[in-house]
Amino acid sequence: MIKIILFLISYIPLYIGLLLKNIAFYYYNFHYKKSNISNVQRLIKAINLFWHKDTAIFLINICLIFVPLLLFLLFLLLKSKQQRYSWELAQNYKKTGDNIINYLITYVIPFFSMPIRSLSLYSWGNLILIGVIMILFVKLDMVYLNPPLILIGFYIFTDEDEEKYYLTRNTFSQLKVAKKANDYIRVMRITSNFYYIKKIDFGSA
Repeated sequence: MIKIILFLISYIPLYIGLLLKNIAFYYYNFHYKKSNISNVQRLIKAINLFWHKDTAIFLINICLIFVPLLLFLLFLLLKSKQQRYSWELAQNYKKTGDNIINYLITYVIPFFSMPIRSLSLYSWGNLILIGVIMILFVKLDMVYLNPPLILIGFYIFTDEDEEKYYLTRNTFSQLKVAKKANDYIRVMRITSNFYYIKKIDFGSA
């Protein structure tokens, strides 16, 4: 289940893009009785129209943007409260930026061209493709491909052999300091190859 949640989180940019495309549709394609209303008022009316005319799509978009992320943060919080950490010697970590950028370009950006008002053959093709990607994402344990987690303040690193991936709020420099000092860090397993490194408190070291 946690892998599916992480997959949904990885596509938050897509959900936001589709939400904005729907709002833009009502903003530009509906004429309002008062043509002299401000842009802010027109935007509010566009959101209201979207809500009333496509309530189900509106709610699905909002839920996909917020619910998976909240569930994952709650998961981390609960596991942290249960102290499910093991002590591990800091390693030579590497950045994973190239993989994540390739993931965005290959899978997320093309979906922004999806039609928003009708389920055309092209839309169904994209939905099937998303389903296939989700299966591969879960089966291959590619949960580390997650740009939204980086955008909210996390970092994602890998070990030297690229067999494990680590989610953390520690910067690359902080982990290098811990490695140089031969410090032990607290690590919590999320999936078979994805781990969470607890924030290092250098002040108490």
